[in-house]
Amino acid sequence: MRKISQKQLSELSGVSEGAIRKYEAGTRNPKPSQLTAIANAMGMDEFVFFDIEVDTPARVMSLLYLIDNGLDLDFVGDKDENGCIKPQSISIKFNSKQLNERLAKWSIMKSAVKNTTRNMYLSDEEYEVVLSTMIEKCEAVKLRLADSNIVITEDTKL
Repeated sequence: MRKISQKQLSELSGVSEGAIRKYEAGTRNPKPSQLTAIANAMGMDEFVFFDIEVDTPARVMSLLYLIDNGLDLDFVGDKDENGCIKPQSISIKFNSKQLNERLAKWSIMKSAVKNTTRNMYLSDEEYEVVLSTMIEKCEAVKLRLADSNIVITEDTKL
């Protein structure tokens, strides 16, 4: 991702070059402290290395609890006659200018991919090439948006 060699990453992180080679090859997994050192050396959060399945309501709720613990979340939506938010209208609002700016950029890319349809192109081949390129660009944007260890503090909240 950073276009640096294993040797450079080793020097920056303090993790041996041999260990980094094994991590990249998938023959060994780093200890949490090594993963943190590598992520810090790359200026990234270690969560970008995890392939977390968020496929059940319980997992989503667990992640939201963690996020809410570190950031201030608000739940908004249409209310019923008792003043309770209607489940079908609920959305989450983050009270962080930095996070909201990143979410807005991601939303733009996501919308561009979603709104690209076959009828916009002369052939299936052209559509597939354009769509594939857009998906690659969207993934690159996601990595850049996740590429920061800036801590959200009170002065960066809305």
